[in-house]
Amino acid sequence: ACAFNAPLAGIVYALEELGTHHFHRVKKALLASILVAGLTVQAVLGPYLTIGTVHLEVRGFWDVVAAIGVGIFGGVLGTLLGRMMIEGIKRRDKAKTKKQVLITAGVAGLAMAALITQNPEVHGSGIELLKDFFFHAHHANPMTLLGRMLGMTLVATTFAAAGNFV
Repeated sequence: ACAFNAPLAGIVYALEELGTHHFHRVKKALLASILVAGLTVQAVLGPYLTIGTVHLEVRGFWDVVAAIGVGIFGGVLGTLLGRMMIEGIKRRDKAKTKKQVLITAGVAGLAMAALITQNPEVHGSGIELLKDFFFHAHHANPMTLLGRMLGMTLVATTFAAAGNFV
């Protein structure tokens, strides 16, 4: 959370990890340590954003309408991603033996490799894609978006430990 200048993400992560079983014992120390870590990063590195500062200009009513449309579209895609992950987790939980788990992870790995072979932009953190989009007027390829969604689903639902940085 400190590396990405996201102290709220640190709070959420810490609460998820420690808060489920031990929150009543460690809540003050937990929140204090997160705040101190965030303030230390701010003091040492200063305020920064991972992708830089974006300046957007609203030029009229239709810009607002377009922003609302993009927000709705993003919400629909987020819902689709969530449903894909839930379905993948349900399938993952049906695995009974280590062999089934390994086969599932292996198939997902091969599928991810095939995705990357077809479109190298589907893996990584996505920071470069965001920088290109915000600062170089690069338009996202819809197949890249769908590939990234599928990649996150494959990794997150097959016992793989790569998180969202596919």
